[in-house]
Amino acid sequence: MLNFAAQKLKPSEPVRYLFSVIVIFMSFGAFLLTLGSIAQQEEREIDLVEEVSNSPSHYTFKVKFTELDDLKVKEGDTVKINPVIADRPQERDHLLLEKQRLELAIARLETLKVIPSLAPVPFP
Repeated sequence: MLNFAAQKLKPSEPVRYLFSVIVIFMSFGAFLLTLGSIAQQEEREIDLVEEVSNSPSHYTFKVKFTELDDLKVKEGDTVKINPVIADRPQERDHLLLEKQRLELAIARLETLKVIPSLAPVPFP
């Protein structure tokens, strides 16, 4: 094992060794850079969330409706995070029924057994 240092290397071997060491260090450095940028992005996102939650603001939205009954809020209402401000219950119910019908059709198709094809008949 100690004879490794005493071995004579081909002229190209030290260059290969040096190149492989450089590649290893560069890849390790690139890995550390990506970790640092991910940590910085996470910190920025946390700061942005704090800014948004601490500052109530007045916003004006311009929206178009096919029916005024779809709108569930009135002018001047306070809107919090995740409430429904517009809804079409009839269309939603229709789409839910269609979804259930398709899920049943898929379940029915999955229960069908696939019959393996017959082997071809050899010609004499």
